[in-house]
Amino acid sequence: MVQDLNTIYVSDAVAWEHCSRHAWFVLHTPVVEEIETDSFEKLIKTLGDEHEAEVLARFEISRTAKSVAHTQKLIEARAPVIYQPKFFDAELNLAGVPDFLLLEGENYRVADAKLALSVSGKRAIKAQLATYRRLARSQLPALVFLGDGETVETDLEDDVIGESFVSEMQALRVEDVQPETHYSHTKCSPCQFRYSCVPEFKQADDLTLNPAIQARAADGLRQIGIKTLAALANSEPDKLPDVPYLKGEVRKRRAILQARSLRSGEILKIDDINLPVGDYLHFDIESDPMARAGRGEVYLWGFLIPTPNGAGFKYVWKERDYDTDEQAWSRFLAMVGGFRERFQNPYFVHYSNYERVQIQRYADRYGDQSHEIVQWLLADAGPLLDLRTLVKDAYILPLLSYGLKMICRDPRLVNFQWRLDESGSQWSVVRYYDYLDASNDAAAAEIKAEILTYNEDDVRATHALTQWLESMENET
Repeated sequence: MVQDLNTIYVSDAVAWEHCSRHAWFVLHTPVVEEIETDSFEKLIKTLGDEHEAEVLARFEISRTAKSVAHTQKLIEARAPVIYQPKFFDAELNLAGVPDFLLLEGENYRVADAKLALSVSGKRAIKAQLATYRRLARSQLPALVFLGDGETVETDLEDDVIGESFVSEMQALRVEDVQPETHYSHTKCSPCQFRYSCVPEFKQADDLTLNPAIQARAADGLRQIGIKTLAALANSEPDKLPDVPYLKGEVRKRRAILQARSLRSGEILKIDDINLPVGDYLHFDIESDPMARAGRGEVYLWGFLIPTPNGAGFKYVWKERDYDTDEQAWSRFLAMVGGFRERFQNPYFVHYSNYERVQIQRYADRYGDQSHEIVQWLLADAGPLLDLRTLVKDAYILPLLSYGLKMICRDPRLVNFQWRLDESGSQWSVVRYYDYLDASNDAAAAEIKAEILTYNEDDVRATHALTQWLESMENET
């Protein structure tokens, strides 16, 4: 949201936690450059508003604050529950609207509804609640109504985080020049201001474009005179001093080779891949990170299996209205059990550790740790085969990240293209909520077909990556 330069909003803590330059852009972006919020962020806001409304419904009597002055009148009148109290500190140019003020004895307690499952490690949430307490002059710990229904107290020591947020935002507010920052593919690729920053990183040949270099490692390299990817590419592992988060010859060698690959566009092989012999079933899941029944709830377990005519797409889908999370999980276990009987030596090929993590979470959630299929899947020498680990152990690729789409879409590498250009994991979640809210079965079926197409392309991409790796190994 574009805002008045003279005002800092407590909600800016999200941008502040994300990146100092992101926070600066929030304060300094001209109106003509405002970028529309994407569909996933809109979904999160909608779900957050629904959660807030559910919490509000718990209170029999509440008063909604209409302004800063009205908030003060409600406080003076000792209203037991004040909804959306409004505060403004003119000296700090700081405004905030917590969700609730709750009267406890002679004092008011700040409370907020959050979709998060905990506040541990959530600096933005801690900064927000501490700053709300500061604005409300509350001496009590704040409350957070979490997304799973639990209510927790914040720590009064979080005031330090709140003070850092306010002071740093005050400095950014009056700063005319963009603050220095670094590239992080995870943070930068979804950022609405990436088009302003990423070209600058590339023009500067910035060290943090290297996925093997963390920000603190880049700072350490700059201190010893290595300031660009080109300079790093010209280094030798045994002559490169240790710097924070870049110690030992193995890490240094990878960082240098990655810099060389990015500069030249070459694929560099560092080890052989020993792909096991067996039947490859390519495996990918789609999950809803905001599901109330348990964060990470899977709504689609997808497989590409070998068939006499090539490969066939099989899946378990969590149907709306009548399907439960546990029922879908049970059907997944049954389907895997069928594959185990059908194929002599099956391997479930996936990309990254997410599928393994979700299987473990589901086993814990429904008490299936001793289930025969679960134990087989999660065994140390079990049938789960993570391609990402194999790729990174064997190759240095000329890419900013080692994500599946980054590797597969690149015409220099796998050159596999998804049929739905806009599709992605966040897109899938948004479309699944559209499916749940569809006005009729025909509309729901159409949305389901889109998501299935995306998931099928994911497993076909994994299959294409496997074939590419086989071809690369055969060339050497």
